[in-house]
Amino acid sequence: MTNDSEIEAFAPLVGGIGLKGQNLLSINDLTDEQIMDLFELGRRLEPWNRSAVNLLPGKVLATLFFQPSTRTRLSFETAMHRLGGAVITETTPLISSSAAKEESLDDMLRVVAQYANVIVLRHFDDVEARRAVGSSGAPVISGGFGQWEHPTQALLDLYTLWRTYGRIKDLKVCIASTDLDHARTGHSMAYGLARLGAKVTLASPSNARTPMRCLQRSRRSVRRSTSSLTSSRTRSTT
Repeated sequence: MTNDSEIEAFAPLVGGIGLKGQNLLSINDLTDEQIMDLFELGRRLEPWNRSAVNLLPGKVLATLFFQPSTRTRLSFETAMHRLGGAVITETTPLISSSAAKEESLDDMLRVVAQYANVIVLRHFDDVEARRAVGSSGAPVISGGFGQWEHPTQALLDLYTLWRTYGRIKDLKVCIASTDLDHARTGHSMAYGLARLGAKVTLASPSNARTPMRCLQRSRRSVRRSTSSLTSSRTRSTT
């Protein structure tokens, strides 16, 4: 457990990132500087990975997962407990919440925001999820929206590369999947790698290529940095 002086030392690091009260739906909601500041904060918190840092006493996290999850949901809930907060969770909302009675996602977020300081939402429909976030009175973090993005998983993978190699810039990284058209983590990862200066190759079957919107935005990031982006196709087999 941290003492008061250690907690006070973390306060300016947390506040300096500038995310208080903000939604995190896409990795592109973060600036490059905010990503690197999050990495540095994560590095500083590593010694307490299996204990606790009482940074969020009295705060409540709500996890709303409309799709199955083990690692993402438990990572968020464990983190909140280790930061001194509390967790309320709904893992089967289509069965056990008012969504089963046709309550809209907008209304659900509006209500849950009255109980929680922050909400983590995983949803199968990215369009509905992104629209409904506007009804929430509490900041929402995406735990994966449809086939669109999964920003926190990408942040974790990027952090692992940064801690392993000491940098992202100029790393050669291949994102390979049989379904890059649907791979929401791959989309977020491509954006993050391209923005931070990696040399990225996207590999997938020709019938499941990375969506053009993802390629175009990643290529715009490439032009602003020294990174590169290659889309590689493999012939699909039957």
